[in-house]
Amino acid sequence: MLELSIYLGLACVLNAYRRILSGKKNGCFYGKNTNPPAPELAKCIKNIHYIESPAWYAQFGALFFLVFAIFRLVHPQVDFGHLMLQIGAAYLVTMGSSGMANYDFQGYINVGCGLPWVDPNENPKSEFAIGSIHFWWWRPWCGKRRRYVPFIGMAATILGIWLGLTL
Repeated sequence: MLELSIYLGLACVLNAYRRILSGKKNGCFYGKNTNPPAPELAKCIKNIHYIESPAWYAQFGALFFLVFAIFRLVHPQVDFGHLMLQIGAAYLVTMGSSGMANYDFQGYINVGCGLPWVDPNENPKSEFAIGSIHFWWWRPWCGKRRRYVPFIGMAATILGIWLGLTL
């Protein structure tokens, strides 16, 4: 019971943080034309990834802990093999869920930048920005390949659920 409470508590904290970040993003939207911008928002108005990166990790971190808690509830064994399988299965569900939204997520970003929904010249890099950490990393699922990611994500989600609940 304590173990499940910890996972559920972590999921709640991450969801609360995600909501705070959503408010911060709304503040950036409403404050983008304020001159000078509010000091609490200036960095994020200049680069929205300082909100989006931690928001993604908070949102999908919460999902991970919720799914992991369910898998632990269904199969409470504490041996290393079962724990690793459950962690892997929860990871598949989490990443698969994100992948299912990939096509539309990037599509709206593209059209917001005046590009086509599927841009053959789409930037193959994604920006990561949290606190003072900032870098670009290569992502293989851009351009036309992005059309297949929702199907791969759905397969990963189904596989993760199946593994987590049956093995």
